[in-house]
Amino acid sequence: MVPCDLTPGGPHGHACTLCDLFVMVDNIIDFLLLRIIPILTALMIAIGGFMYIMSRGSPEDLNRVKKLLTSLGIGLLIIYGAWLIVYSFLFVFGGVAWEGFGEGWWVIFCD
Repeated sequence: MVPCDLTPGGPHGHACTLCDLFVMVDNIIDFLLLRIIPILTALMIAIGGFMYIMSRGSPEDLNRVKKLLTSLGIGLLIIYGAWLIVYSFLFVFGGVAWEGFGEGWWVIFCD
């Protein structure tokens, strides 16, 4: 997660700068958005499916399932929408490089 060396002679080959702090924060955000949130989303969908099966047609329970899945969808839109807005802001002000929609269009670069 840390893209620089905190001690001299470390494996990365350079001392930490302010830019490395932004890269580290980017690594943490990418880990959460691309590794943790999809797992939690799948878990919540599975829980919603289990609740749907166990509701047996009860209107109150079906409303709870509907609220759960709707909240999940809105939450995902907020999370990934905020991520897109932040990186669009960084792109406009030159903090990230545009290299198309391929792998790594959101990567922060340091000079």
